[in-house]
Amino acid sequence: MQIIYPPNALHFSDVNIFLAGTIDMGNSEDWQQQVINAFFEKMPDANLSIFNPRRKNWDNSWSQSIENEQFSEQVNWELDAL
Repeated sequence: MQIIYPPNALHFSDVNIFLAGTIDMGNSEDWQQQVINAFFEKMPDANLSIFNPRRKNWDNSWSQSIENEQFSEQVNWELDAL
């Protein structure tokens, strides 16, 4: 099992899961980690890639504009992972 966060390169497995849902600029509960923990508990050796869009080094001051390099990188990573 591998957990992949942006902006890391995408590596696909037999089964791939994208954790789509609210992040709210880092203000919402980290439900993605709860899902990851559950998979590790139930299927630690699964040939599985989990794509977690909750970027560890997200900066709330980044403008949400395609002209912003970090924002554009994030959006494109998510689209590619989907």
